[in-house]
Amino acid sequence: MEGNLNRDVVTQEAVTLLAHENIIAALQNSAGATPEKEIAVEFINSYLDFIKEIVGHDIERGALRGDLELRDLVAHINSMMQQKDEHIYTTMVMQCPMHYKAVHRHLAHSAGD
Repeated sequence: MEGNLNRDVVTQEAVTLLAHENIIAALQNSAGATPEKEIAVEFINSYLDFIKEIVGHDIERGALRGDLELRDLVAHINSMMQQKDEHIYTTMVMQCPMHYKAVHRHLAHSAGD
């Protein structure tokens, strides 16, 4: 199946999801209608899990990370990817502070309930 995937469509779907400030809601509202969209959603879910893990640790220690530190952490994701995509990678790095803050608000609010 992977050989039949249109990588450009996967990239566009992933970048579209990354453009949303509320990445949690964007993923919840993203139905995988095509194999490309399913792959993009899976990839962005992994990225979101990484952000949630960082936020969880930061909530426990009562800290907020700065944009540069976040971008540095997310930049390491590129080295772990088997197939590199500069557009997705750059978008993740540039948007991660916004996503971090949105996830932090979401998790902090959820913990307060």
